[in-house]
Amino acid sequence: MATLCLTEPSPTPTAVEIDSRWQSPPLREWLAGDWGMLFSHPEDFQDRSLEQDRWLTIVAEEFHACGVKPLACTTQPGRRDATWVGTVVRDWRTLRLDGAVADLPARQLRAEIAALRSRFVLLVDANLRRRGALPYQPGCSRLSPLDLAASVSALRRRAPTAAPSQAARAA
Repeated sequence: MATLCLTEPSPTPTAVEIDSRWQSPPLREWLAGDWGMLFSHPEDFQDRSLEQDRWLTIVAEEFHACGVKPLACTTQPGRRDATWVGTVVRDWRTLRLDGAVADLPARQLRAEIAALRSRFVLLVDANLRRRGALPYQPGCSRLSPLDLAASVSALRRRAPTAAPSQAARAA
């Protein structure tokens, strides 16, 4: 259920919204040097051909080895994802995109996500820079999360700013 809430913060939040936002870490902090793979509809990538527990173990190992964390996106505050994503990252919190009012990369990423009109998978680095996007139509995607993780691994090797956590994994 690692879920990124994409709604804009209210200019005059209620006490409940303030409490909820206080408990939700910002995306950049949650990534902790890893890259993020944002799924608009993670259920579209669920593999049904393997035993569920085995598939989740394989996906979790591959994502960890690549230094990428998958998460679901929602525009509905309070809605948490209930797909394979939360099990892979072992985190069921709702995250927020903005860390501070002046967080320009977060604001730019929010605008880029809003511009994506269809279903999507969006890749962001540890600094919230967009590194790739895969828009798709329902029922048309034959990619697995393992294919996507392998692509991220290759992209990270070519990226000029490798995340610190990747160097730590290699040691």
